[in-house]
Amino acid sequence: MSSKKTDVAIIGGGVIGLCTAYYLNKAGISVTIIEKKQPGFGSSFGNAGLISPSHFVPLAAPGMVAKGLKWMFDAESPFYIHPRPDIDLITWLWKFMRASTDKRMRPAMPVLRDMTLASQQLFHTIANEERFDFALEQKGLILLHDTAEGEKAHHHEVALANEVGVTARMISREEIHQMQPGVKVRATGGVFFPQDGHLIPDQFNAKLTSLLQTRGVQFMNETDVFGFVPNGKAAGHLRTSEGDIHANQYVVAAGAWTSDLLYEIGIALPVQAGKGYSVTVKRDKNNLTIPIICTEARVAITPMGDTIRYAGTLELSGNDLTINPRRVKAILRAADRYLENFDAQSSDIQTAWAGLRPCSPDGLPFIGRFKRTPNVIAATGHAMLGITLGPITGKLVSEIVTNAPQTIVSPLLDADRYA
Repeated sequence: MSSKKTDVAIIGGGVIGLCTAYYLNKAGISVTIIEKKQPGFGSSFGNAGLISPSHFVPLAAPGMVAKGLKWMFDAESPFYIHPRPDIDLITWLWKFMRASTDKRMRPAMPVLRDMTLASQQLFHTIANEERFDFALEQKGLILLHDTAEGEKAHHHEVALANEVGVTARMISREEIHQMQPGVKVRATGGVFFPQDGHLIPDQFNAKLTSLLQTRGVQFMNETDVFGFVPNGKAAGHLRTSEGDIHANQYVVAAGAWTSDLLYEIGIALPVQAGKGYSVTVKRDKNNLTIPIICTEARVAITPMGDTIRYAGTLELSGNDLTINPRRVKAILRAADRYLENFDAQSSDIQTAWAGLRPCSPDGLPFIGRFKRTPNVIAATGHAMLGITLGPITGKLVSEIVTNAPQTIVSPLLDADRYA
C-alpha cells in the first residue's frame, strides 16, 4: 500500500468533517477525508435535522443529574445509562455532575447562542451560494408540555432565552392548533422558538459530499484508522487500512470514536457515546410543518419532505449501535401521548435507526489545537447539536488551520480544558 500526502487530513466524514473540508477547500487547502464507512453516515444521517438556536442551554444543566438518577435504570426513559464497570464512564459522569450547575451553565449559554445563530446563517449562505436544496426551512420550533412540571420548566426556559437574546414565548394549545392546522394536540401548551429551522440531514451531507468531490477533496471511504505515529511533539503520520497518510495538520472529527484514537498519543479526551434512535415514516393524515419536541419525553418530531421523523433518547451504553426495540417503542408511544392524529405506534420499527453522538461532560464541543500535539485539532463533542453546529465548527477549524482571526472565541471550547 502506498502512502499519501495532503495539507490536512480529516478523520471522520460526518457533518463536522464535511463542513470542515468545505471551508478548508474554499481557503485553498488540500484536504483528505478518512471515513470508516461512507460520508454522512453515523449520527449525521438519521438525526432530527433541527437547526436549533433554542438549544442554548447545555446538556449539563441544573437538574439533569437528578433526572439522570431517576431515569438511569429505566430502559425506556429519555436518558438511560447502561450499568457497567467502566472507569471512563464513571469519570465522565463525575465531570458531568460537576458541570451541571447554574454557575457553569450561564457562561455556556451565550457561547451556544452565538454558535447556533452563526451556524444557521452559514446554512443559508451555503444553500444560496452553492444552489443546494436540502429542504432548509426556518419555520421555528414548538416545545410541548403535558404536565405542570413541564409547564414550569418552560416558563424558566423562556426567561433564560430572553436573558440571552433568543426569541421565545409561551403558547397555548389553541395557539398551537392555529399554527399547525390539522395537527391535534393533547398537550396543554408549550413554547415557540421562531428562530429555529430544520433540514433533511442526509440530503445536506450527500450534496456537500458531491460538491467536495468535484472540487478536488480526496475521500478515503471504508477505511479504518489504526492510530497516529508520533514525531517528537507532533503527530508524524496516520496509519490506516489503506496505507499511511502524511499531513501537515490533522483534524479529529471522529465523533464517539475520538477518545480511542487520541489515547495513543497521550491525550485523554472525555467523550462518551450517547446513542439516539429515530424512525422515519411516510406522511399519512397529518400536515405538520413546524418541528415539535415533546419536552417531558425528550422526543423530536420533524417534517422532512413526504416523511415524518421521530427521534429521541440519550443512551450511554458505549460504542454499541445495537437497536433496543423497547426504546424505539417508547419514542413512538411518547409521540402519541402528545399528539392525537399521528398514530406513531403503528410505525414499522424495523426501519429504526441508531447513531452515536459524541458527548462532552459540560455539553460544549471541543474545538481547537492540543498543546501536547499542536498539529492535531479537535472537532468533536457536539452531542445532540452536531447537525446544528456543523457549518460554524467547520469555519472555526478552517480559521485555526490557516491562523485566521476566529469568528467565535471562547475558552469554554478549548480542546485542553479537561487536560
